[in-house]
Amino acid sequence: MSERRMDFAALCKRLGKSAPYIRTLQVRLTLPIPDDGRYSESYEKFMRGLVSLRTLSVPFEEIGALLALEKKLLQLLNIDTLEPSHTWFLDGYRSPFASDSCLLITGYDLSGLIHSGGVQSQLDFSGRKAELFSGSEMGEDARRVYDLWLERVQAIRARVRTEVPILRYSLLWANHSVH
Repeated sequence: MSERRMDFAALCKRLGKSAPYIRTLQVRLTLPIPDDGRYSESYEKFMRGLVSLRTLSVPFEEIGALLALEKKLLQLLNIDTLEPSHTWFLDGYRSPFASDSCLLITGYDLSGLIHSGGVQSQLDFSGRKAELFSGSEMGEDARRVYDLWLERVQAIRARVRTEVPILRYSLLWANHSVH
């Protein structure tokens, strides 16, 4: 059974944002835009997370840096070999609050892949050519990237915590001001 797809206008409507707003997110974060102009439900859910981060005043630069770390981590874990598409990093999107082990932006669940004892990173699901050096020898250690990701995500969560009271007041104000 194939996933339901929508055009750009429907994506914007479902996200509750204007076309320029969504296109700006796509361009600023260099997100893939489907050649056929049809967006998957996974893409919509992924974008909903980005809209939420922007609503909570997380700067594009912080979102972009975190997304780059998540993609790098997923590549080091060879997750990019599971889906041969430009949207491989969001095709299996899960809500980041589905589990404490989910990445914040891509929603990918790292359960069992990264833990205090180490990283299970040598599973490659494609026929890629072998690298001259292993990832850890090249300084691209999944655990190191994960630790960098964790540092960034904690900073973003701290920023979000400071925005929550402001957002609550804004919603209260809106409820009383818009009769």
